[in-house]
Amino acid sequence: MTQLDQEDYQPEDLSLVNRMIRVFFAPSETYEAVALRSSWLDWFVPIVLVIALSLVALQITMPVIMETQKEVLQERLKDMPEEQRQQTVEMMQKTGGIASMITVPVLGFVFLFIIAGILLLIGRYGLGGEVTYGQMLAVWGYSSLIGIIAIIVRTPLMLAKETAMVYTGLGMLLPDEMLKTFFGRVLAGIDLFTFWQIGVASIGLAILTRSTTSKALVFLLILWGIWILIQAALGGLGMMG
Repeated sequence: MTQLDQEDYQPEDLSLVNRMIRVFFAPSETYEAVALRSSWLDWFVPIVLVIALSLVALQITMPVIMETQKEVLQERLKDMPEEQRQQTVEMMQKTGGIASMITVPVLGFVFLFIIAGILLLIGRYGLGGEVTYGQMLAVWGYSSLIGIIAIIVRTPLMLAKETAMVYTGLGMLLPDEMLKTFFGRVLAGIDLFTFWQIGVASIGLAILTRSTTSKALVFLLILWGIWILIQAALGGLGMMG
């Protein structure tokens, strides 16, 4: 590689747009650039893009989501008198759409701030690196862009199958009855896009702490495993990524 080629690939030459693009195929270059120079835009812009696309997808799939929620609610409220059950379902459906439009952006930032704090603890005390909270926000912010691909894949699947319960991991291989069990929900929680995001985040964490990707990945996989178990215990009410 010539000197000119080397200059073309210097991390400091990466713009915000290039950092976001390269996180999909060369995440190490994105995070090397963050290690040299970072700002609040490194986490704010990616998370806003993911939230914006999530809201668009939510609008498109809202009828499917509402129908799925109706079936779930009717099953959970089966012991309630018929008239009261119908009133409860209707009320939940009327407020569900508005609540979702508010919840998505709020939870997007809440999860970002919480996970960045956890990454800071791992980076400093687990991997022994001298990292900042801002850098950890950037690590998770950029890795969250993997969610864009997940949304692009899941949205047409939801419309085609006419259900909000779609899986892009081991859940695709499980029968419906098994998905209602704790073990089935654990397996369904193993999602390919979430694994991709965690892999990207582990690369960023390793680069910024000057550790190895394998060590960072172990920490993040343990946390992901704990999260999957919690979600499965709660009945699979939500998913990560």
